Amino acid sequence: MDFRLIPEQKQQLSQNQIQSLKILAMDSVELRELMQNEYLENPVLEYQKNDYSLSSRQNQDSAYIPTSSAESIAREELKQPCEIPDRAGNSPSVKEHLMNQLPKGRYTPEEYRLIEYLIESLDSNGFFTEPAQETARINRVPVRTVYACLKDLKQLEPCGIFSSGLQECLLYQARKKGVLDQTFEEIIRNHLEDIAEGKISSITRALHISTAAARKYIGAVRALNPRPLAGFIPGETQYIVPDIILSLQDGQWEVRLNDNWTEDYRISDYYLHMMETTRDEQLWDYFRMKLIRARMLLKNVEQRRATILAVSQTVLEWQTDYFAGQGPLKPMTMTGIAEKLHIHTSTVSRSVQNKYLQFPKETVLFKNLFSLPIAASGEGAQSLAVTSDHIKKRIRAIIASENPARPYSDQALSAELEKEGISISRRTVAKYREELHIAGSFLRR
Repeated sequence: MDFRLIPEQKQQLSQNQIQSLKILAMDSVELRELMQNEYLENPVLEYQKNDYSLSSRQNQDSAYIPTSSAESIAREELKQPCEIPDRAGNSPSVKEHLMNQLPKGRYTPEEYRLIEYLIESLDSNGFFTEPAQETARINRVPVRTVYACLKDLKQLEPCGIFSSGLQECLLYQARKKGVLDQTFEEIIRNHLEDIAEGKISSITRALHISTAAARKYIGAVRALNPRPLAGFIPGETQYIVPDIILSLQDGQWEVRLNDNWTEDYRISDYYLHMMETTRDEQLWDYFRMKLIRARMLLKNVEQRRATILAVSQTVLEWQTDYFAGQGPLKPMTMTGIAEKLHIHTSTVSRSVQNKYLQFPKETVLFKNLFSLPIAASGEGAQSLAVTSDHIKKRIRAIIASENPARPYSDQALSAELEKEGISISRRTVAKYREELHIAGSFLRR
């Protein structure tokens, strides 16, 4: 054993570079969650909701039944994306889900009929808003029976179902999670409208708490489910959030990102002024670190935006005919796009990772637009290279027009493609045929 000095050079990513790469790989939903979490932790980062909002994974146009101005506004802010029928009673699965949770043999036939009526009277959010006296009169039962049945039904899952409104629903969920304290209850009862309008200062002044504490309470409120029935309807339609949107207007293509909501976040002038006027060195240093972090985050988000727009614009120029519905998808690699933009291939890979692109024809996973070229040669070849998708379409078309009594073998399919200038082996034909879920020639007779 001996000791020696070995000089070496090592490249190490800074924290800013690491965050930039992570943000570039995020889709719009993940980025929004990151920004929201940072907003809750960083007092220097300010949020003010504008008129626009990010399209959700599901339909966000479904409306609540307003009971008051404050509750209506808060519901719009807190609502979770989901597509729910107008009445829960229209869905037998909801009724079965709730009835199966009730203990067998505990209720009389009269009470079971009342319970079925209560379930069928739920609104689309899972709330029961009818007066107990009216319910008792319609079902010809004592009012105390209605209250007793409602008490049992409120213990069922999903948590918060059969609440009389949004406040009771949120309070019940917070209490069951064990996070409800006096301040939290006060916020839910009296400050939902302030949450919806982003008036944190109103909450801090009224409850005498810090901005950081108010933001944590707001984050806890938004973590609750204001629609208990959300997610309990089987077969509900799932929606995709397009990260990039291509549109054709007056013959001109436009590329835009579905992230206008990022403009809602900015550096707070209030805390900037506080930094300039404070004489507390420790306080100044605290806000300085938070300011650096916020500026770094906003810079990386803007850099992500510029990179994805540049990649999308280059892909649009490469595949214009395909997006316009006037031609097949051309062979295109991430390396080819990277060379055009003079960036690294990994940057292109992160730009398209887990992101969806929407154009007039459909919405596709961005990375599915990339494919390696397959050589095409010989007489009848229309291009120097074709994609695997194009070859699969030709295989499907050739098999569809074959003689059922004498179907093409894989070798014959390879020969037919060779006539079109597409030179691939029999094994490759067999692989593509199996991916198309088309049986072999013997089974197609």
